[in-house]
Amino acid sequence: MIEKCRICGNKIKNKIAGLCSNMKIMGSNFSEGRCDIVVCSKCGFVYNYYENESQDNFDEYYLSKNSKTVNYYDIFPKELAEQYFHHIYMSIKDFIYKDSSILDIAGGYGEFSRYLMDRGYTNVTMLEMKSECIEYAKSSGVDVIEGNLLEIPIKGDKYNLVICSHNLEHFIDIDKAILKMKEMIHDSGYIYIEVPNIVEYAQLERAPYHFLTYEHVCHFSKQTLLNIASEFGFEIIYIKQYIKCDDYPCLFTLMKKSSGKKGMLKDYISEKSMTDYLKKCECEIATITKIFETNQKPLILWGIGASTAQLLNGCFDACNVVQLIDSNVSRQGINFRVGQKNLTIEDPKNVTDKDATILILPTAYKNSIEKSIREYGLSNDVESLM
Repeated sequence: MIEKCRICGNKIKNKIAGLCSNMKIMGSNFSEGRCDIVVCSKCGFVYNYYENESQDNFDEYYLSKNSKTVNYYDIFPKELAEQYFHHIYMSIKDFIYKDSSILDIAGGYGEFSRYLMDRGYTNVTMLEMKSECIEYAKSSGVDVIEGNLLEIPIKGDKYNLVICSHNLEHFIDIDKAILKMKEMIHDSGYIYIEVPNIVEYAQLERAPYHFLTYEHVCHFSKQTLLNIASEFGFEIIYIKQYIKCDDYPCLFTLMKKSSGKKGMLKDYISEKSMTDYLKKCECEIATITKIFETNQKPLILWGIGASTAQLLNGCFDACNVVQLIDSNVSRQGINFRVGQKNLTIEDPKNVTDKDATILILPTAYKNSIEKSIREYGLSNDVESLM
């Protein structure tokens, strides 16, 4: 569990909202404990507080089959994926040379490392812990260090640039991750960090709770990044914002080492941004649930996972939910309380109520899930959150 703020060390936190009532949804190595979104009373950092979980639980999760690493060329058109890689490249190119030593943290399938290599950079290395990603990256010619950022030993060689793009939000122990990256760079080196931008969550039109997933442990504003730099001894070169792949609001920053700590300013905007986002989500989901609350038609919720179980935190309590369905075998058998019912996630093959409406929860997979529903021979009415 996070017993203290990983930025300022303060132990006093205030609950903003509940996120999950049963962390077993993440895998068998997790407990049935709760997860809440909280804010540090001192510095204003917004993060997830887990009743029982630690960094070890998440490390095991990311090594398991429950965790799916994105291959950008598989889920986005090539042009869109390369726009994203070009964005990172343009953000770092003025600070590196063709022979600069570059480390891409948790580089997945090596797409960005390969992108840099194809542009003449000769000393690019990727750090990755998932075996299928390592094998794929190596097959495309990428040099890979196999391991976990928090556990790999620091050898004599250091880097001119360490890239941490959309990884920091996945660490409970972000303090250890930041200090480890700082140790990995030369005194004149840089760290590039890109993270979700909490301030923009409520500004984009996405499905309710789209930006809340149990994998994202931390939430960042510009002030969060400034406070990280102040507390861990960095100088900010720049902080900018960006919409990743036309979908995700991001902040990106380049930092270099500085001497000593500087004073932090309390971040007031992160808590407000999260609160505004939650209120927006509640209003949007209510337009859907009110229909089912009124007609009490049997409702099957399909797709209960790391990004959708938040919807079981009271959203459907007044509806006539008869089943929870997910095709992931590791999630089947996990219990959630919906209204007055204790429901267990079941196999799609167990759907027998032909009159029930199926509501698809994960909008990103709406089309593929609806195709699967029809392949199961189900003729039920199907709806989704968007």
